[in-house]
Amino acid sequence: MADVILVNSNFTGKTFLSTFTSLKKKQPAVLYPSINFKGFDVEVTDKDRENLVPPSAKVVFLSINRYERKKNLVLALEAMDWLKNKVSEEEWKGICLVIAGNPDLFNIVH
Repeated sequence: MADVILVNSNFTGKTFLSTFTSLKKKQPAVLYPSINFKGFDVEVTDKDRENLVPPSAKVVFLSINRYERKKNLVLALEAMDWLKNKVSEEEWKGICLVIAGNPDLFNIVH
C-alpha cells in the first residue's frame, strides 16, 4: 500500500525484488544515503591527525565497510598477517591497516 518504495542502492533494489516477489509491479526507487555534515563541523587538531595513521607508515591499506560478518573484515587481518611474513621487519614498520566503518544496526544482536 506504499506510494513509493525506497532502497539505498541498485544492489539492494535487486535483492528486494528477488525477496518480495509479489511486489514485482512496485519497482523500488534508489535514494542514496546522504552525508552527515555535522561530523565535519568538528575542528581537527594536529594531534588528532598524528593519531590517525602512524607517522612511520609508508603504505596504508584502507578498508571501509560496515562492521558485519559478511563483509569479511577477517580477510584484511589475515592478509596483513600473510604480508608480515613476506616483508622485512623494517618494511613492516612502514605498513598500516586502517579499518573504518559503521555497524550495520539491523544486524546487532542484543
